[in-house]
Amino acid sequence: MRNGRKRIVLGSFAVLILAGAMFFGSFGQAKEGGTYATSLQDIQDKGVLVVGFPKDDLLAFYEQDEDGNMSGTDVELVRQIADSLGVDIAFKREALNNDDLTRQLENGEIDLVAATYSRTLSRAKRVLLSNPYLSIGMGVMVNKQAVVQRGVSQNPTAYLKDSDEKIAVISGTSHVDLCRQLFPNCQLVETASYEEATELVKRNQVFGYFCGELEFYSEVCNDSELQIFTDVYVYSDIKDEFCIAVPKGNQELLDYVNLYLDMNQKITIEQIHNRYEEYYGMREEQ
Repeated sequence: MRNGRKRIVLGSFAVLILAGAMFFGSFGQAKEGGTYATSLQDIQDKGVLVVGFPKDDLLAFYEQDEDGNMSGTDVELVRQIADSLGVDIAFKREALNNDDLTRQLENGEIDLVAATYSRTLSRAKRVLLSNPYLSIGMGVMVNKQAVVQRGVSQNPTAYLKDSDEKIAVISGTSHVDLCRQLFPNCQLVETASYEEATELVKRNQVFGYFCGELEFYSEVCNDSELQIFTDVYVYSDIKDEFCIAVPKGNQELLDYVNLYLDMNQKITIEQIHNRYEEYYGMREEQ
């Protein structure tokens, strides 16, 4: 089965190359000399929707098993979109973060991104962004010992606004700019992974870690020590909206994606919790 899947994917890429040669006039020019599809017909002609994801898994959203099979809410969403277009799907997993995925869109390497990709004004200048399909709260994971050492009696997020503490944040994400806006005097420690960030706050090497609430649930479940050494404070009024991104030149694809999202039920945090309860420690006792 696995070999069969590889043959299908490779065959799809062969179609992509041939279609690019036959229908080159309808493809847009990418930043680094490549081309990208500028219409739904372009994608249907090449027979495959190429979707970018970061190389590291994010539980519940996109992950790959030992046999190379992809799963997760974002994976299922783009599969359904590809199915509705009547084309195959291929996953490109070379990006370190969402900034890399943005560059891949600009360079014509991929057709679409849906990897907990946040809607931001800076990204809207470079690619086309869909309506949001999921909105999550932002929060801060803080080290309990650090809170006691500083004598912080109020909500630690209020304390951070005027402090110069160190805060971990994932590099290459929209969270970097948002963290800088919320805590202008703090020292940002940019990390390459969620695991690195949580390790820093657990070991009291940073005061806190700024991220989305679902990432916190995942990391706390994977590392039981985090429940001992840290607390999580989630904002009720600061949200991170996830969207689908496509190249600037493919307005048709964006319109189709928005219509698809409007006609289908949006993903909710509650649905993710229920479906991936083994990750978030929400399984009810039998």
